[in-house]
Amino acid sequence: MQLARKHAALVYLVLYHHAWHQSRKSVHASFSQLAEWTGLDYRTVTKTIKYLEWRGFITRINKGTKHSRLDLPGWHIPTAAFDMTREGWVPVPAFIITRYLPANPACVLLPLFLYFQNMSKKNDCWPSTPTLCGHMHWSRRKIYDAINVMRHEKHWRKLGTRLPLPLTLWRRRNQKGELVRHYRVNAVRYDRNPENNLPELFLTPKFARLFTITAKSAPKT
Repeated sequence: MQLARKHAALVYLVLYHHAWHQSRKSVHASFSQLAEWTGLDYRTVTKTIKYLEWRGFITRINKGTKHSRLDLPGWHIPTAAFDMTREGWVPVPAFIITRYLPANPACVLLPLFLYFQNMSKKNDCWPSTPTLCGHMHWSRRKIYDAINVMRHEKHWRKLGTRLPLPLTLWRRRNQKGELVRHYRVNAVRYDRNPENNLPELFLTPKFARLFTITAKSAPKT
């Protein structure tokens, strides 16, 4: 399934994040709350929710009562219900969803880069621009603009997020001598687990300190 509408991936990821922590894999929230969670305006959220319902990505389970703080709209997120021991999944730090996505829509690319890093359990990935365009249904220009916002300290600071720069990009020649763009999500790092010598995902120390997370902080090297 692919999310072709503008901001559909952002809204869906936020809904998925909140539903995944619930036993029934559902989320109840007002449209004002959804606007706050996504960093989008009320009208955009409303239209995007209707699109997600129409495409079957989410199912409305409660209409809610207007202006009520108790009877909130509710949605079931079918894909949030899966067996982690049998199905593949991508670890995404919660703050990527709760802090970075609302900061700027460009950050919706971060979970995709984490997906590619997780495939090879490496600290970088090298998906081609056409591959990114295909996953996101974005133009090449939009992909480039989003990456530039997240990788340039000057552009990122202008947003006033007070969050660390989320992405690093560099170019490296492959075996054919072609320059290939490599990406790294700065919040995470793969290190060898000393118990089984297998690669395991950790938060980089800078991000672990900022978000006061110690359980998955990367070992010092």
